[in-house]
Amino acid sequence: MLILIGAFWFFAFLMLSIRASFATPWSFDVVAPRRLLTAAFGTALCLAMAYILDGLRSLSFSRRVICGLVGALVMAVLIAMFSLTLNRVIAPLPDTSGISASESAQWIMAWFGYTLAWTGTHLALVYHWEAEDQLRRALVLQELAQKSKVAALQYQINPHFLFNTLNSISALVLERRNRQAEAMLLNLSTFIRAAAGR
Repeated sequence: MLILIGAFWFFAFLMLSIRASFATPWSFDVVAPRRLLTAAFGTALCLAMAYILDGLRSLSFSRRVICGLVGALVMAVLIAMFSLTLNRVIAPLPDTSGISASESAQWIMAWFGYTLAWTGTHLALVYHWEAEDQLRRALVLQELAQKSKVAALQYQINPHFLFNTLNSISALVLERRNRQAEAMLLNLSTFIRAAAGR
């Protein structure tokens, strides 16, 4: 999860820095530290969101998706407000004015795309890991069921059963009924092999 968060924020930092180099008059050395602070803040939010979603594992997956959508929107608002406050109030960029509602809405929508992508990826990975976990459990249960079945068959093969079957085969051989004795031996072999689970 840490790798996913780190990769996501590295990508966000890279894309926003490239965008800023084309769309704004400020140099990279002016915007890069601000982008790094925003990325650090966003990383903290993603860690918190991952922790919250992990705590909601008892909910159905569809409910977790709804919580993820709401969480992505909240994260987008917080990141946009952090970035705008940093760039317009705490350390204003040259030639910028205060925070406007329309610019705030634009940044919230832009960040919502990013946070929604991260949340969706997170939920998809968690779903994948849970599915793998359930498959492993199902295989273990299937193996236990098979072992129980074999144990039950082995229990059925008691000494009296074997003694009676071998006596019957012996009697058939003494009576020179070799085909029937051979068929009985093959049936016994098949039964024992099935009981042994082979």
